[in-house]
Amino acid sequence: MREFPCPETVRVDAYQASHFTLIPPGMENFECSQGIFRRSLSVAGDDLRLISAGLAPFIKLNLEQPIAAADLTLADDFWSDFHSDSHAPFHRPYPWPREMFRRIVEQYGGRYPIVVTGLRDGQAHYVGEPHVQIWTDEPGMGECVGWIESTLLPYLWTSATVATRGRLRKERMLRVFRDCYPSRSDEELHKMVSYKFHDFGRRGGVASQITGIAHLINWLGTDTCDAAYAASRFLNAGRNFGARSIVAAAHRSVTPWPAEIEAYRHLIEKYRHGLVSVVADSYDYVRGMKMLAGFAEVVKLSGGCLIGRPDSGDPVQCILEGLEIFAQAFGVTIQEQGLRILNNAAIIQGDGVSDEAIFEKIYPAVIAAGFCPSNIAFGMGEHNHKCVRSETEHAYKTCLVGVPHTEAQPAPMSGNVPNEREESLDYRPVMKSSESLFKRSLPCPVSLDFSRAAVRNFSNRVIRARVADLKRGATGELVVLYDGRPNPLPVHTELFEQTRKRAYDSWDELIPNPGDTFDPEIRRIQEKYIARVTQESRR
Repeated sequence: MREFPCPETVRVDAYQASHFTLIPPGMENFECSQGIFRRSLSVAGDDLRLISAGLAPFIKLNLEQPIAAADLTLADDFWSDFHSDSHAPFHRPYPWPREMFRRIVEQYGGRYPIVVTGLRDGQAHYVGEPHVQIWTDEPGMGECVGWIESTLLPYLWTSATVATRGRLRKERMLRVFRDCYPSRSDEELHKMVSYKFHDFGRRGGVASQITGIAHLINWLGTDTCDAAYAASRFLNAGRNFGARSIVAAAHRSVTPWPAEIEAYRHLIEKYRHGLVSVVADSYDYVRGMKMLAGFAEVVKLSGGCLIGRPDSGDPVQCILEGLEIFAQAFGVTIQEQGLRILNNAAIIQGDGVSDEAIFEKIYPAVIAAGFCPSNIAFGMGEHNHKCVRSETEHAYKTCLVGVPHTEAQPAPMSGNVPNEREESLDYRPVMKSSESLFKRSLPCPVSLDFSRAAVRNFSNRVIRARVADLKRGATGELVVLYDGRPNPLPVHTELFEQTRKRAYDSWDELIPNPGDTFDPEIRRIQEKYIARVTQESRR
């Protein structure tokens, strides 16, 4: 869905625009914030795994688009009377960091002088583990880290929700196929299911291009063409990675014909040599499927594959009826577990599709009727793109800020790494408290160490990082993905094909619920921080 063009200088929550007037001295010179998912998806149950996604599109569409001098002029006009007032004329100028943006345009080439470190898209991780960490040490630019929050977060929680839900769905589908094809390797099964779940959601998703890209992290079937184009063109160096669709008839291409059979005959004549899908319930589903079945010999002789699509009625009943009609007309092949596979035909179900319907109703009924699940593909519309931020309680919290120097000289350093006492001279830890460990923010930058996942060791994955670590880009799996400062750190880039592979491989390295993956030192720092704030509040 397109949006009206707006300058970067107004793409913000209003209250964040004024925060530069409210922060303590020193915070404008250094700020570090983290993005954290604080709860698992409802469909995941006790499974705390998540797929990190959305950072690559955010960076491409936002941070790599320079802010122009004209954006300042447009913002001046907008903010000039945006603040409500209790006195006539009942409005006045709203505070916004104009000087910060002037410097961004004039000194930084229109680029935010911040460092974005994060998990690469497709990386599996756990609830509570920071998946993005953003900071800057450019003087006067600290508020950039806060300004981008309301633009950044929708990319992250929507993409992670769709990608995680897709990975959970794929895992369930793989289990079904593994039972039906015990002789096949994991790689073969993965290829078999890649096109079995299709994105029908472009008309149902509010931000369908971004969530459509997240769908493609796990699947290759899609009707959301702009998502497939964007993923190939901008995230995969212009190379196609396998996203596909097929020609498909809709009611609007069937009902205008004088007779239903004429619509089917026309379609078969044009596309009998390949894959083609036909909606069969324009008037009566069973009758429509029998009409389509009448073209079985033409399709078989042409080497094509005719896919019938129910679009109303009970999904289980419609699928079983369609399978039986096509089995009689096209014939079947018996696979290794004695289940029937249609020859040159299949069914795609796109109406009333949910995970419950697929795995608890349709697949069991299809297998009980003696058919193989490989005969069926699914299309899902709105629900495939549906996201609610509160489901995962995604948060973006500040963990460390600068404070005014107490001396003219920089804080003393012990070699290259300052100790805790020395760092405290120039930085203040910041934390939001909660009774829940997952809802507590972290009063320190962190580094992520996933190196022991392959041997099923999930302890101490989240460890404290020093400021010196940040400035070297040495924060483990939180790699540098963007650096807009004049002397940037090396930036990690990769192709969408690598993102897809990581989503598959890294998920399998994790167990569903490992307990607390934090270094105990961080928990002690949190408790110490809470105790200090509590004591100070009682004075």
